[in-house]
Amino acid sequence: MTTNDVIEQALPLMTPIASAQQIDATEIGWAIEMKIPAALEVLARTLAMDKKRRDLLRPTGASPFTATLVAGQVDLVTVISTNKILLDHLSEAEIRMADETANGQAFQWVRNFGELQLTRIVDLMFIHCCLQETILRTRNTDGAIDTLEGGIEISANFIPTLTALPTRLQGEFVALVAAEAQRELGLMRSWPRGQRTPNEKES
Repeated sequence: MTTNDVIEQALPLMTPIASAQQIDATEIGWAIEMKIPAALEVLARTLAMDKKRRDLLRPTGASPFTATLVAGQVDLVTVISTNKILLDHLSEAEIRMADETANGQAFQWVRNFGELQLTRIVDLMFIHCCLQETILRTRNTDGAIDTLEGGIEISANFIPTLTALPTRLQGEFVALVAAEAQRELGLMRSWPRGQRTPNEKES
């Protein structure tokens, strides 16, 4: 999907009321383009908060985010910034060892490093982990917190680019952009009585 695609699909949603207020297509297109980055983040956060839909905007198949554990930890700052991972939703991500022969189970999250250090009950099946700012800390199945080594695969929610936006989310995104652009142009307050706004659905 390109910027022009978004403008072309969002324009018809906004044209009737914009025309009534004598706002031309160029100004509408500018407002739509301006709101694309914000709308991408809104969509990403909306999906991340929805347990039933968050997988729609995570890397799938053979293209997970990757990092390498050294002495039981790794700073994910580069992975987060490069891929626009939502840091405040990272603790909901699914993380596994890249080498499934080492451990094929998804890591189990704990709330903080203090809890990670509690080894009175050692879990022989699951690796546990927590996040300290951008550092992923792990506890191995033997209870050690500084021994796990190797590559990991991360399936986490992120803010996509337009080109990375899945086809099945494009219609929802266009409607969201149109709604954001309406607010930018001040159209929401003046929508004619009885007429639905572009982001409202028929009952």
